[in-house]
Amino acid sequence: MKKRLLVPMFLTFNLLLMLLATSCSFLKPAPYQEVNYYTIGSAPKQVPITYNIEVKNFNSLLPEKNRMVYTKDNYHVLIDDYNKWIQPPEFMIRNYVMSKFSSKNNKSCKTFVIKGVVDNFSINTNSKNADLVVRYSIFQKKRPLNPVFSKSFQREVSFEKIQPEYFAKSFAMLSDLLAIDIKNSIDDYLNEAIKNEIK
Repeated sequence: MKKRLLVPMFLTFNLLLMLLATSCSFLKPAPYQEVNYYTIGSAPKQVPITYNIEVKNFNSLLPEKNRMVYTKDNYHVLIDDYNKWIQPPEFMIRNYVMSKFSSKNNKSCKTFVIKGVVDNFSINTNSKNADLVVRYSIFQKKRPLNPVFSKSFQREVSFEKIQPEYFAKSFAMLSDLLAIDIKNSIDDYLNEAIKNEIK
């Protein structure tokens, strides 16, 4: 009786193995795709300043971290797993802004602290624009609780080709515009302070 039961079980087991092997032969392995990394670099030309600037780490609530994000319209967003930034956008922007300013031979005791939040760092493939939105605040280091200025920076820069190298160049240009915007905000604040002292 036991032998009669073992034979059908053995045949059934072999049949299952054959079916598994046959099904696996139809599953082709996914082709390997290399992951490419890009950066916006640092500012090619420094701007001299008569005060000191400290840029704290920018924050971000963007879920994609260091992956490139493409938007086609208001309802369609693509996240690229094979073209990535070498760092999350908030770190690249901070490093770029820091590299933009030169305070060599600067004996000023005035130090401004910059804090910011990156709200958008995306690529619009329809309009061929790189979009950057950063909310930043400027503090005096001696008075770290109350900002002297807060602003939302929102710009877009067009690119020629839908390729990661062109995206990186566009975001470098946007980061440069952000750095200049921060400097202009500080300069306006200082000029206004001087006018009030004269009055």
